[in-house]
Amino acid sequence: MRLRPVTLLAAAAVALASLVSLPRAEACWDGYAASIGKLSISVATDENPPWDPADIREIALWGSRIDALLPAGTRLDSELGTITFCKTLPGGRCGASLADIPYSTAPLPALFGQTAILTHASPAAIRRAMTLTVAPLTVQVFASTSAARAHAVAVAVDEPDDTRDRGFIDVGGFPATNPSAHVVDGSDAAGRPIHRVLVGAFLARADAAATEARVRKALGLKGFLRPL
Repeated sequence: MRLRPVTLLAAAAVALASLVSLPRAEACWDGYAASIGKLSISVATDENPPWDPADIREIALWGSRIDALLPAGTRLDSELGTITFCKTLPGGRCGASLADIPYSTAPLPALFGQTAILTHASPAAIRRAMTLTVAPLTVQVFASTSAARAHAVAVAVDEPDDTRDRGFIDVGGFPATNPSAHVVDGSDAAGRPIHRVLVGAFLARADAAATEARVRKALGLKGFLRPL
């Protein structure tokens, strides 16, 4: 699921070239579903993708930039193979369609280019959106040199329904229920292998803090917020 950065001009070119793509026909699919502001998007991949912090940071970045281009009262809402640019109804639902565009696996920078075209964004608005940066947060609840112990904790975090908070993105197979706790391998300050249990990915600090509180209440695991 690695996403490749694309320049704005290249993104616009890809956007125009990608207006013809085929939706997946399968009832079950692998990929990710993300909701960022006025953007809701589902993207299918060739195989069940890993929960990769680098990919999620890039989705957060480009999703936030796309959201910044959308005028008030509108949204982009996708199902597999199609994205609808629409008026927003009360409750945030998609209302009258302003445009439907085929979309399946093109990079998010290409969708940024499509959105700029759809919204007739001015050069100044595009520049402002392109300068946006985001810093997604996650909740670390455990770390160990033992991969087995880390995986056991991740499974325990996912058992209570009230701790399953994935944040702005859900990754894996659909419509199956995907875990909210993930073991991410890394190294400690001394360079030794370490396995961290991270819960969810969040754009709002309050949402991350609420998840930490739920995990602590349910399992007694005192976590902390950290950059993803």
